[in-house]
Amino acid sequence: MTTTEARGRLLLLAGVAGCGSGLLRTGTLMELPVVVEVLAPGLAGAAVGRPARGAPMGGCDLERSDDTFHLFRVLDRLREVFADRVVVHLLEPFSLPWIVRVVRFRPRRYPAFIVGGHELIAGLDERTLFRAVDARLGAISGAGHTA
Repeated sequence: MTTTEARGRLLLLAGVAGCGSGLLRTGTLMELPVVVEVLAPGLAGAAVGRPARGAPMGGCDLERSDDTFHLFRVLDRLREVFADRVVVHLLEPFSLPWIVRVVRFRPRRYPAFIVGGHELIAGLDERTLFRAVDARLGAISGAGHTA
């Protein structure tokens, strides 16, 4: 077995042969990053680009553009604060993985964030999202990061 779970941590054991993923270094333990999945049905459609603040997106109303801008701003801030310890997956709206997450977690507001595959954060509450990611990182490493 190449993985072990210790105090809520998923760690790769050092020195295991046949690991070509780059997550394993000889003689070290390396932790996996926290995965944050984003469910945002407002991004449905082909190739939604990053909007400029207040600029309508290809015939879309201004309110949707502001919400999309705020979503991308939250994701940028998430990357700034947690760097490579967090991986963000933007799930394609109405795809099979998206539908599975919606059925499993039943978000009441969108966008919704699923932190570490266990905790649902509904809406664009940046502070709650950062606390959930920080708590998940704390559970993994034993000590959280203060944002």
